[in-house]
Amino acid sequence: MPRLPPIQNSDLRGAARLATDATAGLTDLVEAMHERIARIPGFGTQALDGRTGGITGLVYKSIRGVTRVVGGSIDALLALLAPALAPATGQSVASPEREAIVAALNGVLGDYLAASNNPLATAMTLRRDGRALALDREALRSQLPDAGPRVLVLLHGLCMNDLQWQRKGHDHGAALARELGYTPVYLRYNSGLHVSINGHALAQQLEQLVDQWPTPVERLVLLGHSMGGLLARSALHTGAQAGLRWPSQVTDLVCLGTPHHGAPLERAGHWVDLVLGATPYAAPFARLGKVRSAGITDLRRGNLVDEDWVGRDRFARGADRRQPVPLPDKVRCFAVAATTGQQSGDLKDRLLGDGLVPLDSALGRHKDPARTLAFAEERQWIGYGINHLELLSRPEVYAQLRQCFSEVAMLVLHTECLTIRPFTEDDAAFILELVNDADWLRFIGDKKVHDLDGARRYLRDGPLAMQAKYGHGLCCVERHSDGQALGMCGLIKRDSLDDVDLGFAFLPAARSQGYAREAAAAVVGFGVGTLGLERIVAITDPDNQASARVLEAAGLRFERLLPAGAESKALRLFALDA
Repeated sequence: MPRLPPIQNSDLRGAARLATDATAGLTDLVEAMHERIARIPGFGTQALDGRTGGITGLVYKSIRGVTRVVGGSIDALLALLAPALAPATGQSVASPEREAIVAALNGVLGDYLAASNNPLATAMTLRRDGRALALDREALRSQLPDAGPRVLVLLHGLCMNDLQWQRKGHDHGAALARELGYTPVYLRYNSGLHVSINGHALAQQLEQLVDQWPTPVERLVLLGHSMGGLLARSALHTGAQAGLRWPSQVTDLVCLGTPHHGAPLERAGHWVDLVLGATPYAAPFARLGKVRSAGITDLRRGNLVDEDWVGRDRFARGADRRQPVPLPDKVRCFAVAATTGQQSGDLKDRLLGDGLVPLDSALGRHKDPARTLAFAEERQWIGYGINHLELLSRPEVYAQLRQCFSEVAMLVLHTECLTIRPFTEDDAAFILELVNDADWLRFIGDKKVHDLDGARRYLRDGPLAMQAKYGHGLCCVERHSDGQALGMCGLIKRDSLDDVDLGFAFLPAARSQGYAREAAAAVVGFGVGTLGLERIVAITDPDNQASARVLEAAGLRFERLLPAGAESKALRLFALDA
């Protein structure tokens, strides 16, 4: 092994100068990124100098100024900053200005802060009103007296924190709590770390949060702005692979201006530093070299998992080698994008998107079909004349969020052994087997479903259509332990009956084990407790004694015999009056 040359004093001085320049340059970068959103070169009358005002300006001025005074290493800078950024004596919560400075530092140097165990490194916490939540049931009950069954987790973007969801007098989380009854919980994390590292940590925290939540969770929604959307997808992927329970309880994922396939500013800084040096709004990139945080370089392509960066030079040029990660199954996924252009197709729309994230990236589109994210067309929205940060405050954006969250949807129910969730067309193979079971054909009838296309058609015309219209319908019943589909159970609205009725059917292998009773009891509880139904009925063949026993266990009682019709036999009617 060749002997390494000794380190000279000049080398150390050069490294210190590089650290100082890198810190100032990184600060310039982040400030320029935020400032350029408001005024794009060539499209406004004011000069673009890369400087911001207000609290944001204070953040960057403070970091830049201290760096130049120290004139030395990053550690020296941080050592000077740490006591200055500590909360004042007697204060349990630091000022928004202090928190904004720390968030910016973590975005540009967060991986270094964590690796060096610096006290300024932000620890991941779930929070409310600026205070960390203790993930213990009694503590949560005390800290969140309003905790309800609808949980909303909000994930901020690069160089930001949980307090910055409050913008121009508006907070999406608070508004959704006020109008739709959600309980908001805000994540704070070190945005300079790799997205996948934060994803692992978040997956574990959400498992604990859901496990210790004071009331049964009926709906779990993740709302991510910018990098926060990548983090939400990473945590869902990681949690599902680890067999955690919380991913199966997520009903909705909403991504606000998320760079699913990267942000061009980082890619441009990676590719053509010299060209950017001559471009006013991107000039800060020319001085960064290889000192960008792991979180920033993850934004080049939209990295989500460890395999996207482990064992690779994150600064090396090359093709997109990310591991494709599709949208999570059985979760309603929404993409909310913005453009500074005033209409589709104008120059700003095509080139700049919201000032940081182009439309194709925010909507999950990619030239490689394998990487395109399957956001349903009706769950994509584009806001015109809106920039990246305005996604946090513009009323038209909130109106879209409100529509997403209030869209009629059967809640996912969880019992001791079962998950009861809305069907999707991916359940076609299971439906094909179930509706051709001998007992189904005997007691329910032949639905003429003979192949997968027929099964998908049955789902679209039956359970899915009813769910879209009424907010309830027949749902898939799965076993927690292995995710195996066992049967169906749900609330149906038939034209032939005045009241909503309970329906269920299970495969032979799932019978006589208590699954039908457990599912029926949960669905009846949902109908009475959540939907506010005052009466639930059920009909069954007089010869089907097993179904009658399940109905009685769920609280329904035989009421009368419905007479036979021209093409149907007499049926027994059971009812529950709440």
